[in-house]
Amino acid sequence: MLDYLNGYLYMDSRDVPANGQSGARQLWNISNPTQPVEYLSSRIPSGGVMHTAVRFLPDYRVNDDGFINVFDPLQMRAESPPAYLTGTAGARGLTVIPYEYSGGTSVRIYDTRLGKTVSKFSDYGFDGTPTPIGNLLIVAGIRGQSRGFAMYDIGDPANPALLDLISPGDSGWQDYVPGYEYAVWKHYLVLPVPLLGGSLGFVDFSDPTYLRHAGFIDGTLGPSRYAQFQDNSMFVGTAKYDMSPLLSGGVPSLAQNFPNHDGEYMLPLGNLIASAENSEQGRVNRFTIFAHQAAPDTTKPAVAFHNPPSGANYQHVKTRVGVVMHETLNYATINATTFRVYPTAGGADVAGTRNAHDKDILTFTPDSDLAPSTNYTVSLSGIKDVSGNTMTPYAFQFRTAGPGDPPPVIITQITASAYPAPVGSSVNFTATASGGQGAREYRWDFGDGSNRTAWSSSTTASHTYAARGHYRVKVQVRDTTGRYPKTSSDRGDRHPTGPGRSRRPKGSQIIVDAANRRVWTVNPDSNTVTVINADTLAKVAEYLVSKDPRSLAQDASGRIWVTSLDADRIDILSRTTGALVDGFQLPPGSRPHDIVFNGDKSYAYVSLQGSGKVVRINSGHHGQCDARRRRPRPRWR
Repeated sequence: MLDYLNGYLYMDSRDVPANGQSGARQLWNISNPTQPVEYLSSRIPSGGVMHTAVRFLPDYRVNDDGFINVFDPLQMRAESPPAYLTGTAGARGLTVIPYEYSGGTSVRIYDTRLGKTVSKFSDYGFDGTPTPIGNLLIVAGIRGQSRGFAMYDIGDPANPALLDLISPGDSGWQDYVPGYEYAVWKHYLVLPVPLLGGSLGFVDFSDPTYLRHAGFIDGTLGPSRYAQFQDNSMFVGTAKYDMSPLLSGGVPSLAQNFPNHDGEYMLPLGNLIASAENSEQGRVNRFTIFAHQAAPDTTKPAVAFHNPPSGANYQHVKTRVGVVMHETLNYATINATTFRVYPTAGGADVAGTRNAHDKDILTFTPDSDLAPSTNYTVSLSGIKDVSGNTMTPYAFQFRTAGPGDPPPVIITQITASAYPAPVGSSVNFTATASGGQGAREYRWDFGDGSNRTAWSSSTTASHTYAARGHYRVKVQVRDTTGRYPKTSSDRGDRHPTGPGRSRRPKGSQIIVDAANRRVWTVNPDSNTVTVINADTLAKVAEYLVSKDPRSLAQDASGRIWVTSLDADRIDILSRTTGALVDGFQLPPGSRPHDIVFNGDKSYAYVSLQGSGKVVRINSGHHGQCDARRRRPRPRWR
């Protein structure tokens, strides 16, 4: 990936030599872009080289768990910032000092000032990566390995609150996979499809409590895993797109294609693009610089999104400020003078840390709690992009919560008039809630792809389902304070399986052994499976399996089959002891992901991401019966 450090183009690679040190770091002088000069090439131990990076301003760059001191780019060195106990985020996480956010099947928020975990949660239900924007936390499906998108309020990091969720099984979500390295443009999540060409999906989070599919582009040009932005332009694959149609209900339009460019990471630098490629996908390892427009870039950097919103009340005293600016910025201009937070009524500026994320997100975190029941102003001015354009000053206000605030809304119950219910019959849902200020209003999502209901004072709502299925029903409740609505959910199968018909099988990261009252789940990060008591929710055991487990299924004998993506293998475990009782190897490069059994469990069907096939395997002797090609990177929906 690429970065711009104090006048130099910085480039790192995941190439790992035999000595085990991390990938190469290169520094280039591009003052004459037609003749770049390499100033430095080195291997820095412990510096991460994953797909996303954050600058802890002014001196540090962090990628994965690895910090590099870049105060003097010509003398970069591996060094963690003093006074912070870092190193817990992991490859799927993110470090935004002073917090670290680990990803995967659960998110853990870790305060590096205290050296302890302040919260851990997994109710989003998929394998995801976290990205904070102020008091919001995005959790999105990770790098083509799972579907889903969740939004949390983390104003109080110790008590994250789910605002909304597009879950892996939700109607209409399937076409948005497989997402790879997601990006943020204004109030949209951009989900690129991996490797050479594909699609882009867009999710609108302008209302963080109502996530909506906003559009889809098929047939993107070139490798489309990493999207970068400049103002209203998106650079992905080999193309430049105009993003502005998205704001009026359309989809981004192709503005320009660069057919002689096959780089995968395009960094806008004024009217130029610096583009890097590596040999990971069989392409030439190189970088190029070319013009994406003839005229110089004279557009001033502008605030595209921020949280807290303007005029927000009841913000937690641990509030962080997140600002999105779609420019490659001159990091040296982001400091305590240009990015300020201070009491609106007067007083000293709030002391805190400043971070710059390569997803165009600036973050301010106060060193200590803000004062309760106090108005604060956020002021940005003097920040420049790499072309020297200075932003137009921008400011907004928010107010912190205090001891005299109304109590929060609490949802205590959701009930249904029929459970399960026949297809075509009306089902009545009722929500019970308390707390808040003034009259409460309710909004329902019935989980079948239909629009949410309008806000209503009625605690009940009715819906008729047109097809059999397992639907997630959600209700949101708000009061008159303007705080985020409280969101609850009820996972219920609203439609029974009819006589003589079986429920459609699905691959899953979580299965239930009903006879033993045990829940099994895969842990791709740790190469294990966990067993949980279905009644007490207590952890029973954790068993080691092959590398990168992805899906489970239970055969006719009760044994647990586990696919392992990176090991090209299926392990078979005892349902009672977790011992490896059987297993078999698949051809190299198969990359097995999902697994399901047919109705009588005589055959297992396994999706192979490596070959794009689905194979049928005899569950008795493990012989492969046949294989059929499906769409690239097949999944069960």
